[in-house]
Amino acid sequence: MTATLYAMCQKPVIGIALWLFNLCAFPPLLKETPISVLAPGTVLSSPFSVPVSKGYFLSARFTFPSTQERISDTLVGSEFDTPCFGPAAKRFDDFPVSARTHLGKPLRLKAIIKSRPSGSVAYAQEIASICRSGHNGAAVKTQVLSLIWLAEGNYTIEVQNVEPRPEIDALHPSLIIHHGGNK
Repeated sequence: MTATLYAMCQKPVIGIALWLFNLCAFPPLLKETPISVLAPGTVLSSPFSVPVSKGYFLSARFTFPSTQERISDTLVGSEFDTPCFGPAAKRFDDFPVSARTHLGKPLRLKAIIKSRPSGSVAYAQEIASICRSGHNGAAVKTQVLSLIWLAEGNYTIEVQNVEPRPEIDALHPSLIIHHGGNK
């Protein structure tokens, strides 16, 4: 998707026509990439390009052995309304210990995005996987980790695991940077 095509997709009449012909599809900036959270340290380092200046979601996906295990999950959590970005964003430590049970046992990650080739930091945040979660109706659960505003250009993302999570590693976690919306 180019910036011009993205702008045309936002128009009332022409946008509808472009959507009908599937010309407004927005592929992920970083395709789903498996990570291991067995030990602390770097779990992902990858270049990617941003075609349009806007906000993008960094999300984690977890694959459970079965749909029933996804439904009864206590690791990823069952929170559906924790704000993760913007002025109302909450961090794991903002919740009293008694209110953390629905948050599961979150991943604690540090994400750093640097522009290429300058190396200037565009985003650096320690995040915990406590945000809204959804599922595919089967065994996969997806959780938004953060909303990241990026200008058009080339970047490198590095994600570090802060705390070992062998029980979550068994769910084959992966990370993806995606548009996350219809427009």
